[in-house]
Amino acid sequence: MKRNETADEGCRGSAVLYAVFLASLLAVIRLGYMAAGIGSKRELAGQMRWGQAQAAARSLHQSFCRAVSEGSSEAMNQIWDCFMRDCSELLNAYEEMEEEESETEDWETFLREEMEGREYTSVGEGGNGKMKARILLEAFPFDGRAYVHTQVEWEAFTICLGGEIHFDNERGRMRALPGFSGKEKICLTGDGVYRYWEEGR
Repeated sequence: MKRNETADEGCRGSAVLYAVFLASLLAVIRLGYMAAGIGSKRELAGQMRWGQAQAAARSLHQSFCRAVSEGSSEAMNQIWDCFMRDCSELLNAYEEMEEEESETEDWETFLREEMEGREYTSVGEGGNGKMKARILLEAFPFDGRAYVHTQVEWEAFTICLGGEIHFDNERGRMRALPGFSGKEKICLTGDGVYRYWEEGR
């Protein structure tokens, strides 16, 4: 009889232990699901903020690129003015060379050699409480190309974007190069942004 009582007590003890273990396990699982739920909410909030940062950066970058292409960018228009001044100064230097030397290369060749690949840059920075932006415009007016590099900082995120513009719109604004009597002209606008891309930080 005593043996049976001891056996029953052992069974009851095992059952109690099992119940405690099961309750603990369920509590741990429940906490795990709660933690996963909190983690998912944080991840979702982070993804939403990242999406907002990307949208803001792309909007700013694409607007600036379109302005450069359409001829409404003040920064690019200043570069065009600087480029034309440089061409005029080169023409003056070329004419002086013609007076001093009996043999000189033609003006078109001289201008090409001096201006092809010449780079002009403009940098702009600004922002508000949530966003800071830096835009670098690299232009090669004689080659008819420009590149835009935009870096946007939004809260903890940094987004870098690039864009390429070709000035190839012959139906748009044109400008005559000095020394060509209006015959040699260059395009000041493009037929749209040539391409966009994402850059590393």
